[in-house]
Amino acid sequence: RGDPEVRALVIARDGTVAALALFGPVAGASGAWHLHMLLTAAGVATKDVGGPLVDAALAEVGALGGRFLIAELPADPVIGSALTLLRAKAFKQVGRIPDFYREGVALLFLRRDV
Repeated sequence: RGDPEVRALVIARDGTVAALALFGPVAGASGAWHLHMLLTAAGVATKDVGGPLVDAALAEVGALGGRFLIAELPADPVIGSALTLLRAKAFKQVGRIPDFYREGVALLFLRRDV
């Protein structure tokens, strides 16, 4: 809580990190927040820990005067669970840059109003 630029939320299970979200305000923008990272541990059901984690991040952003939370991530099957989770939490795709990461893998922008 000491760094105004980045906030972290963690869900622990059995003494280890099950899920992690890093997010913070966008410099120079009023009420815009960026989801820097969303991770769930291998073997943990994403919907069990990821959903509550995203809900908690959205609640914190709203409590701090945020208008929306935006996520930038690759359209890559390797991170399909994160994309599925964000879409299940009403994040909508608002932009796409084709072939950003490599041929055939676009950069996606997903947004959720708070």
